Amino acid sequence: MSKKNPLECKICKIVFKSKSRMMKHLISKQHMENLKKITIEPLDILNNNTHTTNDVDPFLNKNDISKLKNMDIGDGFDITYKNENIVKCEYVFEEKEHITNTQEDLQNTNDKGDEKRTREKDNKEIIKEEKVETYTPPVITDKQSKIIDFLIKNQNHQQVANKFFQVLQKLPLEDLKGFTTHIISNDDIQILIKQKMIKVFKIYKETLIKKKESGQTLFNNILIDDIVSLIVV
Repeated sequence: MSKKNPLECKICKIVFKSKSRMMKHLISKQHMENLKKITIEPLDILNNNTHTTNDVDPFLNKNDISKLKNMDIGDGFDITYKNENIVKCEYVFEEKEHITNTQEDLQNTNDKGDEKRTREKDNKEIIKEEKVETYTPPVITDKQSKIIDFLIKNQNHQQVANKFFQVLQKLPLEDLKGFTTHIISNDDIQILIKQKMIKVFKIYKETLIKKKESGQTLFNNILIDDIVSLIVV
């Protein structure tokens, strides 16, 4: 379309008598084929930091380029329809503060997640420690129960410690396991008697250690090391 004659198609070199004929021609096959034949020269865009696409626009003069460089994009734009209805379209700008807050929220979320994981880890450690510290004493045997009944009934006897020492030396390993714990935890035995029994255990243990140091490895056909490991005093 020529600027001098709006009814002239410069590409096809045809002048029309009416605008309607001109409009039909613009969507015709002839016009489209001629459009394909037009070669567009590539723009030689300079590679530098000060260069912008406005500088290479062939339809802009220096004054236009200067205005565009210093021009604000405004608050939006208006769309005017054929029935003269106008629709205003305003830009919604995202403020930097909002972005900063979003980043802070994300950081806070990450911090809370780390705090939660740390708290869960601490709870697991506490549970683990509680499980380690929890001690379940071995089940009391029949022979241990009978000896404890004997101590309760005869704890005021002068020879109770000697009698207990004699019995202790004849016990097998299964009756030695946890025996000190059962005696100490029994509420019917006096504290003074408990102290005497603990002393008997110590004497028995020291006697076995001396036997081992002298070269003896067995006592009552039981390894001395196994007996000593079960006497916890």
